[in-house]
Formats: sequence, structure tokens, C-alpha cells
Amino acid sequence: IHFKNAVQRDPGNFEAQYQLASVARRLANIQLALASINRAIELDPRSAKAWILFGQISWDRYMTGAGKQESLYQVSRIAEKLLELDP
Repeated sequence: IHFKNAVQRDPGNFEAQYQLASVARRLANIQLALASINRAIELDPRSAKAWILFGQISWDRYMTGAGKQESLYQVSRIAEKLLELDP
């Protein structure tokens, strides 16, 4: 609830978006996790930790059977991005 309130007050707060995505992932709220991590990446596209969390969320989505093809594509794209950020 704390991070959700922080995001509502300041949607441009990278750390709040990232933390909300992390908490949502732990609560298995994949839709909220994806929305929050996508926003975090929009705010800081060079954040390796955001891309890693995006990969974890995408993998969770893949493992639950939701959007398998799209999730595999995302995991592949995320791996490429991480290599670009830190070869």
C-alpha cells in the first residue's frame, strides 16, 4: 500500500515504481507488476535492476502459462538489453 500511494502521489518516481513492481510480483499480481516495471523502465531505461526484475516478472508469467510466446520474447529481449548495459 505504501508504494502504491507513493506512485499515486508521484508517478514519475522510479524507485516507487520499481518497489511497487517488486511487491506486486511477490504477491503474484503479475498485471500490476508488469505495469509498474514498464513505467520504471520508461523512467530509467539504463537501470539494470529494473531490467532484471522485468525478466523475473516475465519468467513468472511464462511459468504460469499466461502469454507464453510473448513472455519468451520478452525474456530474450531483456537478456539482450542487460548485455548491452553491462557487457
